[in-house]
Amino acid sequence: MGATAGVAVGVFTPPEAVGMQHVQELRAGLRALRTLGDAHGYLHFDACDQETARRYWNEGLAIGTTLDDAELKIQSLAMLDFQANYENRPRHASDLLGTARRQAEALASPVLESIVAGRQAHAMSLMGDHSGARAELARAMRLMERPQRGRPAPDWTAFYDRSELEVIQARLYTEAGRHKAAVPYFRASVAHTGASYGRNRAVRQFVLAHSLVRADEVDEGAAMAVTALGQLHEVSSGRVRRRVVEVRDALASVDSPDARQSVQALTDHLN
Repeated sequence: MGATAGVAVGVFTPPEAVGMQHVQELRAGLRALRTLGDAHGYLHFDACDQETARRYWNEGLAIGTTLDDAELKIQSLAMLDFQANYENRPRHASDLLGTARRQAEALASPVLESIVAGRQAHAMSLMGDHSGARAELARAMRLMERPQRGRPAPDWTAFYDRSELEVIQARLYTEAGRHKAAVPYFRASVAHTGASYGRNRAVRQFVLAHSLVRADEVDEGAAMAVTALGQLHEVSSGRVRRRVVEVRDALASVDSPDARQSVQALTDHLN
């Protein structure tokens, strides 16, 4: 999973017969990695080492299948589909999500089902099925109206809150080319992102800046991009760097003093 997964997990080496002690050791290591990753970037995925990230997630899926551990299988599938959407492979993401949905429904966990529905909404929007995407997002929202019912959500879902649903809504508008409509949702997601999620906050600030530029709110987008740079002393992430490049390139296409100043600041950071 993480760039230092082997170190963080430490004593966990998959034996011929995997038992609950090994799973507990793995989960303890993963909790430590998630805390670091949420705050600072840290994982292979964030480092844009996608092949290694995919290998770890597939290993997690294999262990979950061996143990018939539905929660571990769902977590691994959820990360693999997240990666597939990120790499613009939405059909593969949708296939993974079909399997994840069946697992989540069997557990009767509304949070897990909502995560799957939200990810499916993103995949469908990338495929151009905007009505289907809206239906999946509505389902994700309904499931989160009473998240406490059914089976308790596992620890790894702690990130999933109001801000995640706002990001998904914003993405649906973005994929439909409705950048002005996306801006309020990206703005709300930044406001509702917890302080301990520094990586997510940085990503969302740069995405908001990019959305503002594409919505012809160039000066505000330039100011948000510079503000977002202030987050980066805490975050080391290739994924964030990609967002910086996207905003810098969008601003570089605009001839305005604020845009030029922001482009210079972003370029200095990238160099």
